Amino acid sequence: MSLKSIDKLTEKIGFKMASWYSGLMISSMIILFLIAYFFLSSTLENRDSQEIQSEISELETEYNNGGLEGIRVFVDSHLSSRLKHLLFIRIADNHNHTLYQFCPFSQDRFDIASLEKMILIDGRWLELKDKENRFELDILTRFLSPDRVLQLGIDSQLRENDLGHFRQLFLMGVIPLILTGIIFGVFLSVRALKPIRHIIDTVAAIDIGKMDSRVPRTGTGDELDELARLFNDMLDKINHLIKGMKNSLDNVAHDLRTPLTRMRNICESSLYALPEDSSARTAYESILEESERILQMLNTLMDISEAETGVMALNKQENRLKELIFPIYDLYQVVAESRDIKLSLDIPDTLVLIADPHRISQAIANLLDNAVKFSPEKGSVHIDAINRNDKVIIRIQDQGLGIADHDIEHIWDRLYRGDQSRSQKGLGLGLSLVKAIVQAHGGDITVSSQPGKGSLFTISLPRGIDRA
Repeated sequence: MSLKSIDKLTEKIGFKMASWYSGLMISSMIILFLIAYFFLSSTLENRDSQEIQSEISELETEYNNGGLEGIRVFVDSHLSSRLKHLLFIRIADNHNHTLYQFCPFSQDRFDIASLEKMILIDGRWLELKDKENRFELDILTRFLSPDRVLQLGIDSQLRENDLGHFRQLFLMGVIPLILTGIIFGVFLSVRALKPIRHIIDTVAAIDIGKMDSRVPRTGTGDELDELARLFNDMLDKINHLIKGMKNSLDNVAHDLRTPLTRMRNICESSLYALPEDSSARTAYESILEESERILQMLNTLMDISEAETGVMALNKQENRLKELIFPIYDLYQVVAESRDIKLSLDIPDTLVLIADPHRISQAIANLLDNAVKFSPEKGSVHIDAINRNDKVIIRIQDQGLGIADHDIEHIWDRLYRGDQSRSQKGLGLGLSLVKAIVQAHGGDITVSSQPGKGSLFTISLPRGIDRA
């Protein structure tokens, strides 16, 4: 997986939620382990402390009954085998000289001799670290009489071994713990984001023209289910408004076309009865020309509105792009030759595009018409197309007047005409229609231009066909 794909994955909210859930679960388990480890350690320490307290009371009784010999007999006969391997017993005089010592482990492990250098305090706990600094000898001091001191200690090795086994069990469970946390996190994130995914899928379906798509509801009555309900209600209202607008546009078109068509017919009939050089004939010809212009503007505005609102009917089919564009190129070749403009075409024969051929031809024709119209004599206009990352890129470049910087952001607006185009005939709707058609196909169009050096229009359209 590339770094770009990884970065894209980490930006998704599902990945972030799964990471948070997994991290929270793993952290919780680690905290529980630490708490359990703390309580286990405290329990084992309390156990050792209680054993020392218990044994030191018995040793005190044995000493009172039989002195040092009584303690020796007790250690040999009554001390359990477990404690014989753990307990350290020392009896000293009031000058801290050792009188008796029972040491079940090698004295090289602990510095036992250092006990004779310490100050004796009744009830004091001492800790002797072993030479490897891994274990310790916990020693309790108890005065048996003014001139006799008993010290009883226990080796922490057994306690540390128990804690070590506990740590090993935890480490052995780390991988299953992490896997469980990740699986649980992914499960929760997928479940939590499922309604959001339904909304995304619904929006994507609407974007390709499936206006009847709706978000499935879970029926749980929670906030996400309520969001799905509100989203569906909003889609219903939007669909109702679009249908109402489309019906209104159809009615307006019908109402305007009928009187305009009737006016054109009247003008055409009257023209036959008028002399060639009469002023009335000139007036009728002007009315006929203007009515045709109004009808063309009305039809273009309706096309733009349908495309922008997503209701334009597209008859998509598989087209060889060169065969689609060549008739337009051939038509404008005549116009270009009359103005000594070099018109060239470079499109691979195998380049295929799934689109509405009529609408795409309409868009290309508008762009080519502008390119030829605004190119100077002996200029050039070039059309080419390539396939890039399952996108069909169509470019139309001219050496015309170019577009001023303050006009570029407005050229796609309806009825807008730049300063340099006002001297040419036009409705100011051509580029608006081109953009609407391209976007209706799920594509995009951009322009780069320098005044006096020409313009480059670039159309990017989904190829709409799987790779062979």
